[in-house]
Amino acid sequence: MTFTAGTSGCCASGKICYAGDMRYYTLLDAWDAYEKGQLDLAADIWQALIQAAPDEDIRRNHELGYSYVLIARKDFAQARQLLQESYQQTLSTVYLHQLGIVEREAGNYADAMRCFAQEREVLTPDNSFGLAANAHEMGMLAFKMGQPESAVEHAERCLVDARRGQDAFTEGCALRLLGDIAAAGGELEQARKHYQAAEAAFVSVPDESAVQEVQIRMQALD
Repeated sequence: MTFTAGTSGCCASGKICYAGDMRYYTLLDAWDAYEKGQLDLAADIWQALIQAAPDEDIRRNHELGYSYVLIARKDFAQARQLLQESYQQTLSTVYLHQLGIVEREAGNYADAMRCFAQEREVLTPDNSFGLAANAHEMGMLAFKMGQPESAVEHAERCLVDARRGQDAFTEGCALRLLGDIAAAGGELEQARKHYQAAEAAFVSVPDESAVQEVQIRMQALD
């Protein structure tokens, strides 16, 4: 694999041979490949971008993107190492949040909760997006850990922050989580109301895959 850097991190491109096709790929191509499940291609692009990054900030940003591929591949050890190094170097909550996701996906729920609790301590009150995303993660973890009351508290807090920040996607995530909690508790009509509200939020984004996920949940209630 060969790589030629562009003039900036966002515009960098690399000449990569993938499936017999030699062409230039960019950061946008990396995300597109990841979204399509082409993890080998996404990994090759990000690794090339990391190697050619013109400065440390851009390199860490590419490593953050690459961590999504590592998580999808369940290579939690490498993802954890990359993110821990970036967090220690910057103390940025972006890397701490992603570390929480690594631990959540690895099934280490208590460790994940500690990451998100630590993140919440340093998030500023005006960071509605960050607070909403943090509360959603903590709500999901509480739900997975068999703590429905705590999960509802986090989900409702997420809903408030998401609406305050006009973040329709995270609003939909909060409503979907409330629906999941209600459904697990046998409150099917309440779950349906939450799912319908979540569907409307996702439609407004728009996010078709999220809409379909909620519709599947609603169908399961019948």
